[in-house]
Amino acid sequence: MTNILVTGSRGFLGKKFMEKICEKNEYEVYYPTSQELNLEDYNSVENFFKARKIDVVIHLAARLGGVGIVSRESLYFFEKNIILNYNIVSVSLKYNVEKFITLGSSCSYGKDAIIPTHENQLWKGEPENSYGVCKLVLLNHLKSQNKMKWVYLIPPNIYGPGDHFEEEDSHLIPATFKKFENALKFNEKSIEVWGDGTQIRDFIYVDDVVDILLQSIENDSFLFKALNLSTNIGISVKEIVDFIRNNLALSDVDVNYNPDKPTGTLKKILDNNSIHQILPNYKFKEFSEGILETCIWYKKYMREQF
Repeated sequence: MTNILVTGSRGFLGKKFMEKICEKNEYEVYYPTSQELNLEDYNSVENFFKARKIDVVIHLAARLGGVGIVSRESLYFFEKNIILNYNIVSVSLKYNVEKFITLGSSCSYGKDAIIPTHENQLWKGEPENSYGVCKLVLLNHLKSQNKMKWVYLIPPNIYGPGDHFEEEDSHLIPATFKKFENALKFNEKSIEVWGDGTQIRDFIYVDDVVDILLQSIENDSFLFKALNLSTNIGISVKEIVDFIRNNLALSDVDVNYNPDKPTGTLKKILDNNSIHQILPNYKFKEFSEGILETCIWYKKYMREQF
């Protein structure tokens, strides 16, 4: 039986992935906590690999957050991600891991990349932030060796039920839910959204990422490629905010857009031709359907007052 190590198994994506891979009952899966496997400590990583044979690593762990905290604490995110990515790749090579599957980031593309952005735009232009730089270094680490098979999937913003719904340190969709919740809780008449609302973003439903990760374990067509995971459709920030507000029945809460705050790249949509060459019949969940399911989940499990 194939032994698989999953890092980041307690995160938003990691939890969803663990649910699905354990249902298959085809692998011996290790999913240690950060206390059991500290990716920022080389010795901790090496000791973990010494104690057990790992055939496949699915590396989902990362230090990440929304545009605000990544902008404010750029050095922190750079150092932490550089270290943990280096440690897990280096030790995987040392202990003869057969396949290494991981995620990149759309933040690795330059601010002036052609839209929709093809994978050939990597390394062209300065990445959006330090997190995007770290993901490029991870890709280069994998490409620079010839001992280990690798898969590198590049999702845009991942969303869906079970996301992290903290305001300041999270991405656009969960942060917007939290802001509306606070407005209701504290009887506020408005919320603030960074930017002017015209920013265009690409989103992928969490179950789609999980599904493609699972397929990449056995499908060799994924090997040695950087591949965008994308619906190839952009949604404006204003459309997202309005949908969430209306679905939570909070139309009386005003939205104040603040163009002076950091917003990241104004338009970001990933080209999905490459992934469709591997999975020609794959249908990504429509954003309207996915965000509705997220709203329903949030109202059911997060806040009973909605």
